[in-house]
Amino acid sequence: MIASAACFLTQAQTWTAPTLMGSTPASGTTYYMYNVGSNGYLNQGGWWFTGAAVTAFPEANASSTSIKWTAVNTSGSWTFQLNSGGSDQSGHYLFAGSTTGGDIFTDNTTDNTWNAVLTDAKTNTYSIQVVSTYGGYNATQYVGSASTTETASGLGIATVVRSNRAGGDGYTQWRLHHKPTWTYIMRGFCSTGT
Repeated sequence: MIASAACFLTQAQTWTAPTLMGSTPASGTTYYMYNVGSNGYLNQGGWWFTGAAVTAFPEANASSTSIKWTAVNTSGSWTFQLNSGGSDQSGHYLFAGSTTGGDIFTDNTTDNTWNAVLTDAKTNTYSIQVVSTYGGYNATQYVGSASTTETASGLGIATVVRSNRAGGDGYTQWRLHHKPTWTYIMRGFCSTGT
């Protein structure tokens, strides 16, 4: 009964959700990676189903399998390994797939190191960028989504993540956190009735 009342109140009232606070990355820790501008999570999708994309919920396509990323500090740079359903996926890292197009994929181990720079200490928000030794490095470009979607090689529409986005807006800002947003929690709570 209380669960039903909570769902009704959540759906019937307008409220301002609290600001999602990020975490300071700790090597070996698994996180949801939240994109501020797109109000969504780093996921697989887009090009060839393994391209990096932002989705509304941190779940694998057409399933309830949770998608997270295990951050590992490697001499000052970071790698982000795909974690599906609570298990790190061997050979599946966030990696730069193109020096010119900014493509990012999630199923390889080459060119998989990134700089993560704190941009807002109050909310633990970071910008992520390819390392300076990468062939496509540009000091003014960052990992991010866009305000528009792309048709990904006839495979559907996605909010594609690229490494060549201009900085300065929320679409290149990321928050790493251990728990999903309140909206996501309530979605599961209200749909299951528990």
